[in-house]
Amino acid sequence: MTMNLRSFFNGPEWAEISIPDWFKGRAEALVAQLGDNHPDVQVFKDILAAGRIEQEAVMRADKLAGTTKNADVFLLAVDIATHGFTVLQVIAQMVPLRRKAA
Repeated sequence: MTMNLRSFFNGPEWAEISIPDWFKGRAEALVAQLGDNHPDVQVFKDILAAGRIEQEAVMRADKLAGTTKNADVFLLAVDIATHGFTVLQVIAQMVPLRRKAA
């Protein structure tokens, strides 16, 4: 799902989202379980390394949820994507809508 927020409201295209408390432990356990080089854990490692959740990471997690065969990867990908989209929705509700010129 592609989002171009600037077409909907005034404000930043993306807001920086901090990592939720529950994410670090789950991501580190998954990396330990599957291995540091497993392709399904790369998005989680990138989020941990960045110290925040960026739009690209949310999109990657959303895509990973639809492609992985691992149940634990699926659940964490869905949870982090849902967290990102939820925060985004709250931010969008706080920013005034643009009005079209007549």
